[in-house]
Amino acid sequence: AQNIDGQQQQQQTNRMKKKKNKEENNEDQGDSTTETSTTGKQQHNNQQQQQQITIQDLPKEPKASLVLFYQYVNPPWSQAKVSSLLTYLTNIAKTHRPNIGGRIRISTEGVNATVSAASTEESNKSDSDIDPKFEAAQTIRHFTEDLRNFDPVRFAETDFKFIDDLSADRHFKELKLIPVKELVFYGLREEDC
Repeated sequence: AQNIDGQQQQQQTNRMKKKKNKEENNEDQGDSTTETSTTGKQQHNNQQQQQQITIQDLPKEPKASLVLFYQYVNPPWSQAKVSSLLTYLTNIAKTHRPNIGGRIRISTEGVNATVSAASTEESNKSDSDIDPKFEAAQTIRHFTEDLRNFDPVRFAETDFKFIDDLSADRHFKELKLIPVKELVFYGLREEDC
């Protein structure tokens, strides 16, 4: 009787092992019914991976964004405030926004500017998770927030005109901060006004 019970237990154990092996094989093959379909799927997956690698290997197109604005102030800024803004913008460009360029005219009357931001070398690499278009647009918007941080009252209502998704050749290579007496030069003397 013991011999029969031992044989039955051995058969039960063997059946359980076979069932477990079958389940593992089905998981590995994705429940494929034939070896041919599994091989076909593998070839298709390999082709897709090759196509993805090819697309990912292409360098991303560099992008630029642009902002245009003017902001007159009344009452006029003091010369100390103009100097403070020039220093502030210089520090911003050097430390936080090295990828901006353009012309910013600053006077006691306010600010007149055309500023661009370009995507960085890092975002243009094929393996980068950063979208060059988004990076340029985000940088230029951060720059306008920097202005609002400098003078929240004066720049609260500024009408910033943004242009995004430009080709990188539209980016100004350097930032020029230009202190001027008048934002818009009319060529008129005071006594002629």
